[in-house]
Amino acid sequence: MSIRMSSMSIRSATVSAVALLLVVAALVSPPRADAATATSTVRGAVTLGGKPVPGVTVTVYAAEDESREQFARVATRADGSFSAPFRTTKNEIASNRYWIEIDDPTHTVIAARRDFTPRYGQTVVRSAAVHSAGQVTGYVKLPTGTDFSRLRVQVEGPTDGQANRGNEDNPRLVYPSTVGTRPSGFFRVWGLPPGDYRLTLTDPTLEYQPECHDGSVPAADPEAGGYEACTITPISIAYGQKKSTTTQVLNVRSATISGRVRTVDGTAVDLSDGNAVRAVDSQGRGVYASSNSSGVFRFRGLRPGSWKISTFLDSRYEDSYYGGDGTAADAEPVEVGAGAKATGVNIYVRQASRTYATVKPVTGGAGFTVAVRKVADRSPVQGVVVVVLDGERRTVDLDSVGRGTVTITGIPKGKRSWKVAFLGTAEAGTSRVLGSVTVP
Repeated sequence: MSIRMSSMSIRSATVSAVALLLVVAALVSPPRADAATATSTVRGAVTLGGKPVPGVTVTVYAAEDESREQFARVATRADGSFSAPFRTTKNEIASNRYWIEIDDPTHTVIAARRDFTPRYGQTVVRSAAVHSAGQVTGYVKLPTGTDFSRLRVQVEGPTDGQANRGNEDNPRLVYPSTVGTRPSGFFRVWGLPPGDYRLTLTDPTLEYQPECHDGSVPAADPEAGGYEACTITPISIAYGQKKSTTTQVLNVRSATISGRVRTVDGTAVDLSDGNAVRAVDSQGRGVYASSNSSGVFRFRGLRPGSWKISTFLDSRYEDSYYGGDGTAADAEPVEVGAGAKATGVNIYVRQASRTYATVKPVTGGAGFTVAVRKVADRSPVQGVVVVVLDGERRTVDLDSVGRGTVTITGIPKGKRSWKVAFLGTAEAGTSRVLGSVTVP
C-alpha cells in the first residue's frame, strides 16, 4: 500500500518544523547582556558612639524617578555588621538611586538613611554611624471612664535634615506622626531626632475637643479649614534625651450643628459632589462639612461657642450664610454649648445666573438684546437688567422667556464701553457681562 502526500501537506509540515526550531532556539539562546541579572551586595556595620548596634533592620531600596522598590532586608549581627545581597541588572544600577534604611525595633536609635552606589555582581561597603533617639512620654485621659485607648497624640516636629528619609520626591519622617494610647492613657513618642516638638492630644470620635500638651487650645487655621498643630512652647529634645509631659484631661465636650441646604424654591443642593458647608467661629477658625445629595449637613467635633454657617458651592449656585445673604456681617450666629446639638440650621441659596448680550451699533448708539439664564439648567430668568453705554443708563424688564431689548442713542462716535447687569431675584443671583462697541 503506497502513501501519497500532497505538496501542500509537505509545505505545512516544513513550516511547522521551522517554527518549532525557532521557539527552541529562543528558549536556549542566552539573554541580552543588558537584561542579565547578577547578585550585588552591600555590607557594612552600624555603630553608635563607636560601639556595634545589633538587631537593627537594614533595608536596601532603589528608586527611579518617583518609584520605590525594596530589594533586600537583613538584621545586623551581634558585632553590628550586616551583608545584604540583592539581584539587579546593569541597566538598573545605571538608572536607579540606591540607599539603605536603618530601623531600630526598640526605637533607641534614630532611623537613618545612607545612599550608596552598587557595583554589578560585586560587593560595596556602606557603614553607618547612628545616634541615640529621644522620646517623650505622658498621659492623656477623659473626665469619665477607665479605658482611654481610643485617644491619639499627633506629633509635630522637625521635617528636614536627619528628620527625613526617603527620596526627595517622597520624604518620610524618621519618627511617628501619630501614636496611640494605652488603656491607662499612657503614650510614648519614640525615635526622635534633636529638635522642637509639639503634641496635640485628640479624641478620634470627636466627642471631646483636642488640647495641646500643656492643656492649651490648638491655634486656628482658617486657610486649612480646621486646627493647626499646637503652636505653644515646644518640647525641646537633644540626642537620646527623655522627657515627660504633665497628665492632660480632655474636659471640653464637642458640639454639633446640623441642617440642610436648599435653593429658594425648595430644591435640595447636592452636598456629595464637591459642594460643602463651612462653619467659622469667633476666632476665625473654619471647618468644612459635606454630606449627601439631599443637602443635609452635620458638623461634629465643634468647639463650644458662636459659629457662622455658610455655603461653599460650585458655580451653579450663589453662596449664602445662615440667617443672611452673601456676607458674614448679615449672618445669624449659631450658639452651641459643650455637648450641645443645634439642629434645623437651614440655608437657602439662590441659583447662579448668567447674562448674555448681543450688541449691534446704530447711528449715534447701539441696540442691545439681552437674556438671563440659570447656570444649572439654562432655564430663563425674569427680572430687571441695567444696560449702560458710555455712561448712559437704561433699565430693561425681562419677559417670560428671560429676554429684553433696548436701544441707547446720543452717544459720540468711536469705541465705547458697555455693561449689562442683572440685578437678581429671590430665585437667581446677580450677574453681568462687559464689552465694547464702535459707535458709527
